[in-house]
Amino acid sequence: MVYHCCGFEFLNATGDMGHPSCVEVTNESGELCCPNAEKESDCCINEDECKCKPCKPILLEAVHKGFKAVGGVGLFFSFTEFLGVWLTVRYRNQRDPVANPSAFL
Repeated sequence: MVYHCCGFEFLNATGDMGHPSCVEVTNESGELCCPNAEKESDCCINEDECKCKPCKPILLEAVHKGFKAVGGVGLFFSFTEFLGVWLTVRYRNQRDPVANPSAFL
């Protein structure tokens, strides 16, 4: 998945995070974030000239969607577990109709 973002919390702050240089990154429409920059220090110095967004808000949205999906799946399986416990309590100690009626349980 490509997020088309530059830096993390601040523009042009890639540092040691393993993110590609802002000079190499393109935005959603395919244009470079810093078309006139030749080196990283010239790219995305202020927000007006940078055509890409920082990555933090984009990644937070993706993580939030993932947590919502995982939470829904967890709720589904927890309610099916309650159903299993109820069925176990309800039917565990029933008498066998074919067995000896004078036998205890």
